[in-house]
Amino acid sequence: MVGVRTALLVAAAAGLAALVVGSVTGSWVATWAVLLGGLLAVVALRRVHPDGATIRVAPDGARVLELEIARARRSGRPLTVIHVRPDPADGIRPEDISGACREVDVVWADDGVWVAAGDTNVDGRAGLVGRLTRTFPTLAAADRVVALTFPDDEMTMHGLVERFAALRPRDAATRDAVQGDALAGQPQ
Repeated sequence: MVGVRTALLVAAAAGLAALVVGSVTGSWVATWAVLLGGLLAVVALRRVHPDGATIRVAPDGARVLELEIARARRSGRPLTVIHVRPDPADGIRPEDISGACREVDVVWADDGVWVAAGDTNVDGRAGLVGRLTRTFPTLAAADRVVALTFPDDEMTMHGLVERFAALRPRDAATRDAVQGDALAGQPQ
């Protein structure tokens, strides 16, 4: 994924190229075509997620969770926390999980992969978990994704941590692995 600075440079280069083409050809259609092509290139570059993607990681996952919950409490907005337990044989890395999330979501590794998705309520949680399990089908097949939302499921960080500890992945894969107990935050 390219940074904002690179995207702006590509957009500026497209604008300059459009001006040159427009000046040389005298055609507004050609000018707009070159400009549109450059802007589409920016969009395409922003959506590409290379193997070495940048994720927001802190050395202390508990501190990240504490800060995100404090931010959610202060703003009065929900926070969804997702615990992904990938099988090491699957080769799913935190960078891969981050690529399936929004840029503002915080991802860290600690006994699996954790995602803190700010401003994501219970309905948004279902969409995010669905996106993760569609992107990584082995997670859905083995019921390896557990999600809880602050403040709907728990009102404190310690409550969320205790609730996650009580939630264990099921031994057998079932169709409701994503829509069932783990998603609803119910002990299994």
